[in-house]
Amino acid sequence: MRNKFISKINKVNFTEWYKLIKKNKLKFHHIKKIGEINRDKNEFATSLIDTKITFKKKTITRAVHLEGDSVVVVPIIKSNKQVKTIMVKQFRVPIGKFNLEFVSGGVNNNRFKAAAIREVKEELNINIKSKDLIELNKGKIFLMPGNNFARAKFFAFIYDIKNIEINRFKSLRTGNNKNGEYLKTVVKNFNEIKSLKTASIIISLKLLQDKKLINL
Repeated sequence: MRNKFISKINKVNFTEWYKLIKKNKLKFHHIKKIGEINRDKNEFATSLIDTKITFKKKTITRAVHLEGDSVVVVPIIKSNKQVKTIMVKQFRVPIGKFNLEFVSGGVNNNRFKAAAIREVKEELNINIKSKDLIELNKGKIFLMPGNNFARAKFFAFIYDIKNIEINRFKSLRTGNNKNGEYLKTVVKNFNEIKSLKTASIIISLKLLQDKKLINL
């Protein structure tokens, strides 16, 4: 089952995936790398593999998109007894338009908290520490298990600021421009984003309510 990857990130993703499914006593007929994108310098890489396996006497073929782990971070902003959040607006090629999202980014070597701290600084220009992070879920959540290995951990942090200070987050331009990431921050009430239909937002809101951090 040798599959050579140019990208170190893709190699790690493949190894993680292979270890996980090997525990489920599958019989492998073949695993073939179809292609990969190597942008390790930009902290991004992805690959596509084709598989043929037998599980419980049934043989199936499936393509698997191997993406790395990611982190999602929800700011809970407390200002003058009001609770709001800060999101980022950026253009997303797969949907062909701008999208509102919580802070997010890739994770290397299972260092989720380090990634969360880095992304909050990069996307919101806010400095937080590991102790500030509230873990919203144990383990990793599979985002699209039908044909994708994408997994994520979700965090939140509480940020107390004066009402006048929150104004600077209404259109702050951030992001890693060298990697083609151009972001603009947006301040929202949590009730305003209930209608947004992306997996990370729906999951984030559910986890926040489960932890009793917000009321919708």
